[in-house]
Amino acid sequence: MPILRTACARRRALRKVCTPGQQAALTALGRHFHLGRGMPRKKGMATVSRILVPVDLSDGSREVIDYAVKLARPFKASVEVVHAWEPPQYVAPDLLVAAPGWNSQSLEHVAVETATKELTAQVNQGEPPGVPVSQKIVVGEAASTILDLAEQEKCDLIVMGTHGRRGLPRLLLGSVAQKVVARASCPVLTLHVSEQKPH
Repeated sequence: MPILRTACARRRALRKVCTPGQQAALTALGRHFHLGRGMPRKKGMATVSRILVPVDLSDGSREVIDYAVKLARPFKASVEVVHAWEPPQYVAPDLLVAAPGWNSQSLEHVAVETATKELTAQVNQGEPPGVPVSQKIVVGEAASTILDLAEQEKCDLIVMGTHGRRGLPRLLLGSVAQKVVARASCPVLTLHVSEQKPH
């Protein structure tokens, strides 16, 4: 099924499957809500019970987490925040990293440990969420890992940030959000977040 991009098409789809309160929450998301192949087509109420929130640990990640939590509240849905660490292409992830007074550890172990600390700090910022929030670090190519996790965890919605890169940076880096929107089996919400500002 093609992604429903027009506001009219989204509103018609939402009226068929959501309660009025849920419709209001989803309508507020505006043009960023993409209904993919996974949008329920049966009569009856759609329920959002699990929301997957992939983050890149940049400054805008907390904004994405907050938005997902606000969206989860009317549905009483759980939120799983995930960061995918992608091993460098030309460096083996089992390469040992060492420093004076330090036991040698693999690059993957050091990267995952550091990412876990950063993710924990971001998830624990701000006010209590009021819904169950869990976190996970996974290793692998970001888009594929996010899509696999969404399938395994039976997520009803993916909420993720996009930096809105254009031109050469987009061509070279690709867009994880674009790949997820194109291939996800559930609806995907993308939020534009600012690039990390240099300190």
